[in-house]
Amino acid sequence: MLIHPEISVELFSIGPISVRWYSLMYIAGFMFFFWWTKHEILKDRLFISKNNQLTDSVELLSDQLFYMMLGLILGGRFGYVFLYNPKYYFIEDPLAILRPWEGGMSFHGAFLGTYIGAMLGMYLFRNRRRMFTLLDLSDIVLTSVPFGLASGRFGNFINGELYGRPTDMPWGMLFPRRPELGHTGGELLPIEQVQTIIDTAKITLEKNVTEFVMGGQTFVQIPRHPSQLYHMFLEGFLTLAIQMFLYYKIPASKYRGFLTGSFLISYSCSRIFTEFFREPDSHIGFLFGDWLTAGMLYSIPMFLIGVGLMSYSLVKKQNNIIRVK
Repeated sequence: MLIHPEISVELFSIGPISVRWYSLMYIAGFMFFFWWTKHEILKDRLFISKNNQLTDSVELLSDQLFYMMLGLILGGRFGYVFLYNPKYYFIEDPLAILRPWEGGMSFHGAFLGTYIGAMLGMYLFRNRRRMFTLLDLSDIVLTSVPFGLASGRFGNFINGELYGRPTDMPWGMLFPRRPELGHTGGELLPIEQVQTIIDTAKITLEKNVTEFVMGGQTFVQIPRHPSQLYHMFLEGFLTLAIQMFLYYKIPASKYRGFLTGSFLISYSCSRIFTEFFREPDSHIGFLFGDWLTAGMLYSIPMFLIGVGLMSYSLVKKQNNIIRVK
């Protein structure tokens, strides 16, 4: 049995201001996107301005990055509010919408929000430069964005949140409650419900850390799949490797929409697979049987759109205007 490391959710704090690992992971994702895209511009493999002028391309990239960051943060937050917990936010505590530090971000919402932010940037700058289509932009963004997904999932792991389902596998991880570090720990289960796993894994329970007595009944925390790491490797690094391979090695990647479609397919397949090991949100649970989750359901349209975009790109064979080599 593994035990979740004692890492504080805060990197450091100065007075009332604190910097959290999760926030830093978002910044790392954006920095990688900006670094990689600028690197491709400097290598003359990408251009974003009409005359292929380097300064215009980098400047426009910076402009777009701002609106995409804004769209990701707002989209991720409101996506979670609308898709995962609308009753709580709109009926029980509407002001909680304005408290994102309490948790609650959705990738599906962030994905849509980033697109909206990108479109806003394109609209605001349309009179200053010859603009590209949304697919032109997404083909480039979605080539490097899986690194940001990996970073975000690692932030989830540090926070000890979005943990997996109970398991007696050797790599099962215990997520103890450590309030002083900001960790609320894994879900509590009645001891009689999971006694078999406790005996198989030879777990030693610690009172008020992994074992709690409430109302005369004993509840415990048991090892779970470290599903955050599954997400990190599959949705993040594996999808990044696929996107980079297609970008550098496959000629069809120059067709408009090809890389966008490949990302949607890779991400949705990875997300659906990892959802089989992730504990569903307690306020939602399983949508059907003991296997279908909201994350799976929201990933199905992404897969279908991805297949459609890849088919469209291979049929139309329209070159992406910002991919020149």
